[in-house]
Amino acid sequence: MSEREAIKTAKAVPVRRVLVVDDDPQVASVLVEMLRTFGYHATSVAGADQAIRELPTIDPDVVITDLVMPEGEGMELLTHLWRSRHRHRPAVIAMSGNATGVQFLRASELLGACATLRKPFGPAELRDAMAAAAV
Repeated sequence: MSEREAIKTAKAVPVRRVLVVDDDPQVASVLVEMLRTFGYHATSVAGADQAIRELPTIDPDVVITDLVMPEGEGMELLTHLWRSRHRHRPAVIAMSGNATGVQFLRASELLGACATLRKPFGPAELRDAMAAAAV
C-alpha cells in the first residue's frame, strides 16, 4: 500500500487520543504530525518518567513508546501500565531502532503491547499498528 493510500485509509478511523513517548524530538514530532494527518489527537512527551506523570491528565487511548530512552525506559512505562488500576488501560505500541531495543520488542508483547514497530518505519506500518491498537 502506498503512503497516500495509508493516509487516506487511516483518516476513516474514529478520533482517539494518542501519547507518543520518545526522547528524540524529531522522531516524536514526525509521529505526532503523521498521527494528526490520520485524524488522531496526538501529543508527545520526552520520556517514560514524564509519560507516567502525565497519563492521568492526557488519558490516552493509545501509547506509542520508544523502548530505549535516557529519561525512563519504555519497558518501565509498559510495566507501569500493566500494573495500572486506571479506569482503562491504553493500548500500547512499542517501537525501537537500536539493537538492544529490538530485543525488548518481543518482551514488550509479554507486557501487553498490541503491536511493535522497528525504526525506521513509514505511514503504512504506523497505520497497521494503530489498527492493531483499535481493540
